[in-house]
Amino acid sequence: MPLLSNQKVPGIGPVLSKRLFDWRNSLMASFRPQQTLPDSEKNRIASRYAPVMLPLGQSIQGAINDLDSISMAHLTREAETIQAIAATVQNLAIAEAHVRALKVA
Repeated sequence: MPLLSNQKVPGIGPVLSKRLFDWRNSLMASFRPQQTLPDSEKNRIASRYAPVMLPLGQSIQGAINDLDSISMAHLTREAETIQAIAATVQNLAIAEAHVRALKVA
């Protein structure tokens, strides 16, 4: 990055600053990221942590499923409650209309 090579680093003189930027550039040139772990490392990690993580993952999935079913039951109950309120309001309006009709007559 040519822009950073001329930039001052607070509290560091130009000589040390140049050395730091040169060191960073040498690291960037030599760094080769590996895309994946070797199979032996994957197997070692899997054999070490799978016995612990698999039951934990299953337990978490079970809790998620329980929460989903609770949420769906709540939504169903909420919809039923809204329908009951709507029916009650409609029945109240009908009853009030009948009372008004009786008062007029």
